[in-house]
Amino acid sequence: MSCSDAKTFTPLFDPLAASALSRELHHSAQPLTVLQGVLELGLLTSTTTEDYRDVIQRAMEESRRVSSSFDLVRKLLHAHQSAALSTFSVSDLVGAVVMGLRENYKVAGVACEFHPLHAYDSEADLVTAPESAVSTALDLILSGLPRWAKRGGYVKVRVELEGLNVGITIHSRQDAREADGSSAAGFLAAALGLATRLINGAGGGLVASEPEFSVLISLPRTKQNLAIYNSQGIECAHV
Repeated sequence: MSCSDAKTFTPLFDPLAASALSRELHHSAQPLTVLQGVLELGLLTSTTTEDYRDVIQRAMEESRRVSSSFDLVRKLLHAHQSAALSTFSVSDLVGAVVMGLRENYKVAGVACEFHPLHAYDSEADLVTAPESAVSTALDLILSGLPRWAKRGGYVKVRVELEGLNVGITIHSRQDAREADGSSAAGFLAAALGLATRLINGAGGGLVASEPEFSVLISLPRTKQNLAIYNSQGIECAHV
């Protein structure tokens, strides 16, 4: 077969997606190694019930880290393959992502606060976008922050209305006693790059800023819902 007959090679993943997948697989290898060491040491040195309890507790923590890494790899694959549009509540989606990472933050000793949209605005945060892409973008950022914030640090996530958009704001800070002067944006560079591409592909925007690390994700509100909400606002103003 001549060179002219050869088909053009198309990579399965773009460099950012491949980098993120590689990073998560690398992160899963570390807790697997630690888990093996914990179990081997437990077999050799544990003699009391308390010793065995400590070993089991540590093994559970490391297994959660492994599970979290593989779960994120699965979401990355799904987001790369699925671009189906759906209408969903941003507060519900963000709440589900935060809840799914709750144990990771607990194990890392990092506080995570979530502030959804006010109850009276509960139907105003609907957007129409690829839900898996938005969820994965959030997961990429929020799952990496505990490793940067370290024990005693915190992460705050808030959903707010911003004119024609729904905004997701993420703030994070290291505890002063654990601060190492590293840049969160640098630490999360690969994750932020892929998250930005996912959000842009969903019709939104993502901006990261420092020195106090923050991320703003903006998604356009669903037009039908926006019209209803604005008309209700006008009616209320005239009451």
